[in-house]
Amino acid sequence: MFGWNIHETSSNSTSTNTQACVFLNVMSMSYMVYFNFFGCILPPLLIITALYGYIFIAIHKQLREGAVSGSESVSYYRKERSLAGSLALVVVLYAFCWFPLHLMHVASFFWLVPVPSGAIDVGTLLSHTNSAVNPVVYAFKIEKLRAAYKIIWRRFILCCVEKCPTKDTHTTENCITDISTAKSVTSSGPVRPA
Repeated sequence: MFGWNIHETSSNSTSTNTQACVFLNVMSMSYMVYFNFFGCILPPLLIITALYGYIFIAIHKQLREGAVSGSESVSYYRKERSLAGSLALVVVLYAFCWFPLHLMHVASFFWLVPVPSGAIDVGTLLSHTNSAVNPVVYAFKIEKLRAAYKIIWRRFILCCVEKCPTKDTHTTENCITDISTAKSVTSSGPVRPA
């Protein structure tokens, strides 16, 4: 592809147009370790971890000292702590999903430890899984996103095409109730457009 990883095809090969593309033949291991891990992954992750630690300490201190007055302020700081916790969970999952692959690269580069190709494949799969996990985390931790996911699930996945009213008085919670009520009233299956 685009001239990368071009090598002589073996004489036993039946087709001369096919060639294997191996990632580590295209990218040098020194680039993967020094630039990618030590330059682009580890420093930002350490900075983010330190900042989240500072945020949690500041919020905890505000709540503990009672410096905030009124139930509105306490509620605000609790919401902020919950949001910071959700984002911290995303960062922890990111580290959990990406560190195994990077640690295998570091081990094979510095200590010349042979890493089995199956382990590299599992590490790569785990790193790609991180992208699929984030929407799930957001759906469970942030109430507005959870309500939006319920609406999407009920409308598009469960084939419920009942439209929610567009009045300003209807909220996402009312829309969810309207959809579930419409679904339970129809006994002949999902509502289909006319």
